[in-house]
Amino acid sequence: MIKSDLKIPSEHSICGKKFPAELSIYLLHPLRRQTVAMSILMDFHPSDSDNHHFQKVIDKWQQVFDVNNLKCTPPPMKQSREFFNAADIIGDLPSSTEAVLGTSNHSTHEKYDINNGTHRILNGSLARRDVWDPFHPEMERSLYHWGYWGSFTEPPCSTFVAWRVLTEPAFISKRQWYQLRKILFTNKGEQCEYTSFAHDFSVARPSQPFRGRDLHMCRPSDYVSDVEKERMKEESGNPNWCC
Repeated sequence: MIKSDLKIPSEHSICGKKFPAELSIYLLHPLRRQTVAMSILMDFHPSDSDNHHFQKVIDKWQQVFDVNNLKCTPPPMKQSREFFNAADIIGDLPSSTEAVLGTSNHSTHEKYDINNGTHRILNGSLARRDVWDPFHPEMERSLYHWGYWGSFTEPPCSTFVAWRVLTEPAFISKRQWYQLRKILFTNKGEQCEYTSFAHDFSVARPSQPFRGRDLHMCRPSDYVSDVEKERMKEESGNPNWCC
C-alpha cells in the first residue's frame, strides 16, 4: 500500500449519487508500472451505528490533529478569531464535544448482513482485530467493483491509475463523519497552515467526464471467492458447488 486518501464528499458517484465520503487506497503492483486505487465509498449507516474498525484509524488521525492543534493554539485574544475561521470551513457542528467525539455505539458481529449479490461474505474472525486493516469486512464490503483507467485526483494528475470502485459502500455514523470533517478541514501543518483546501465544504475534485474511457463492472458471475464457495457448498449441501 502506498497511501490512503480521504475525501469529503466522494469524488466518484454511482448512477449520479454522491456519497458523504470516499476512502481511496493506493497500491503499487510489484511487477508492473501500475498503480491500483481501490475506492471505498462511504454512506451513513441506516441505524447511525459507528464503523468500529474504521474508528481505529480515525483515532490515530485524531491524535495527530490534537498535537497539531495544541502546537498552533493562538493566544487568548486571537482564539475567537481562529474559531470563527474554522467554523467557516467546516460548517455547523454539534455543540457538544461528546456529540462529535463520543464513544462508539457499534456492535461487532461475527457475520455481516447481505444486501445483495455483490456483498462480501466473510467471517469476522478471519480479520486481525489488533490493527486497522483497509481490507477488513467492515471496510471492503464487496469483492466486486466498477473499473476504469484514470488518473490521480490531485496534482500531477498522472493518468496511469487503475481505479477499482467497490460496488458496496462502507457504513459510518454521522458522529464519525463530523469528526472526520473537522479533522480533514481544520488540521494544521508545520507552519500552522491548513493542510487541506476546502471549498464549499468539500475537498473533493469534481467528477470528470470519461472522455472515451471504457468502464467495466466485475460481478459475482465473473468471480466467486474461495470463502463464498465454501459457504455455498455448506448451505446448498452440494460439496461440488462452484460459481
